[in-house]
Amino acid sequence: KKYTMQGLLDEFDIIECFEQPGAQIRIGEVTKRQKALYENIGISPPTSLQ
Repeated sequence: KKYTMQGLLDEFDIIECFEQPGAQIRIGEVTKRQKALYENIGISPPTSLQ
């Protein structure tokens, strides 16, 4: 309730995703705040595929 839709999207937008040909996608660091936001909206936070 503290975020506008744009603010929420901006918070998630800073999560980096790394792609390399022939390799699986890797997700950069997800902060505690971002993890909490994901959980609050009922979605599992992203993790790196290894």
